[in-house]
Amino acid sequence: MKKILLSLFSMAMTISCLHAQTITEFHYDDMGADANEFVEVIVPADGCTYTIEFYNGSNGDLYATETVPTCTTPTTDICGSGTDGCIFAVYKSGIQNGDPDGFALIQNCAGVVAIIELLSYEGTFTPDEGVASGMLTTDVGVAESNATTEDFSSITVTAGVGEITTIATPGACPDGPLAITLTNFEVKSNDGSVMLEWSTENEINNDYFVVEHSLDGRNFSELEMIEGAGTTSEKSAYDYKHEDVINGMHYYRLKQVDFDGRFSLTAIQSVEVKSSTTVAVYPTAVANDLKVTLSENLTTDAPINIFDITGQLVLETIISVDNNTKDIDVTSLIPGTYFLILNLDGDNHTTKFMKL
Repeated sequence: MKKILLSLFSMAMTISCLHAQTITEFHYDDMGADANEFVEVIVPADGCTYTIEFYNGSNGDLYATETVPTCTTPTTDICGSGTDGCIFAVYKSGIQNGDPDGFALIQNCAGVVAIIELLSYEGTFTPDEGVASGMLTTDVGVAESNATTEDFSSITVTAGVGEITTIATPGACPDGPLAITLTNFEVKSNDGSVMLEWSTENEINNDYFVVEHSLDGRNFSELEMIEGAGTTSEKSAYDYKHEDVINGMHYYRLKQVDFDGRFSLTAIQSVEVKSSTTVAVYPTAVANDLKVTLSENLTTDAPINIFDITGQLVLETIISVDNNTKDIDVTSLIPGTYFLILNLDGDNHTTKFMKL
C-alpha cells in the first residue's frame, strides 16, 4: 500500500511539473560504436537538483545515475517551452540499447523527491529499483538501431512522444536555428601533443568556443577559450594544440557559447596518444652490464623493473629526467631468462634478455 501511495504521489508530481522540466532529446544506438550518447533536458533555475536515472528493461535494475548541471543563467521561454531555464545535454557512455530500456528525470527540492518524466524505448517495463521503482514507463514510440546513421542522429521528445532526427542538437533547441554550422571537427595525435581543428560555414551570435578535455569520456575540464566570429555567413577555421599529453586515450569536445550565455556541445572526438620514443636494450645476452638507450631525453623519471621467468620482481631502478641512457649492473642475477619493462608516461616497453 505504501508503495502504491508513493507511486501515486510521484505521478501527481509528474503531472504538475511537466511544463517546467522535461526530457527533450536523446541518442543511444547507431551503426558504429554507439558514440556520443546523451539525454537532453530542460530544467529551471529553481534551486532544486536534478538527476537522470537509467534503467535496464530486462530486469528492472537501475544501472547508472547522472547529475544534471545546475541552471544558473536561465533563458526566458527557452526553446518555446514556457519555462525560464537552461537546456543541458547529459552525456553517458554505454546507454543500453533497448528491447526495452529507459530513464527518468528526477527532481529533488529540499529533500522532496519527484519523478518528472519516466520514458523508455523499444517497449515498456516497470523498474524494480531507484526512484521510479514500481512505475510503468512511457514508450516514446520510435527507436534507434545498429542501422541508424552514424552521423550523430537522435530522438527528439515532445510530451513523451519521440521522433527520429537526422541531425542531433545536444544542448541546443531542436527546432531553433543552430548558432553555428560545424562542417569539420578533427583531433590528431602528433608526438606527445594533440591538434584540434574545426571549421564552420556560418555563425549566429557566436561569442566563443571552449575546448574541453577528458581522460574517460565522461568527466570534462576546460582547456582553452577560443573567440568566435560572432555573426557571419563566411567560412571560419579554428585550431588548438594540446601540449604535453600523456600516453593513452583522450576525449575532446567543443562548447559553443552565445553572447547571451546559451551554449551547446559538439559530439565527442577521441584519439590515442602513443610515445614516439624508441627504446633499445642490449646486449640481449649479458653477463654484467645491461644498457638501455632512448631516442630522446626524458622529461620525467622513467621506472625500470626486471622480472624473472616466474614473474618475480628481481630488480628495479629508474632512468632519470633529462637522460636517455642507463647502465644496469645485472651481475647478481642468476643465469636465466628475464624481462625488462620500461614505463614511459604510462606506456610499457618490454624487452626479453638472457643472463649468462
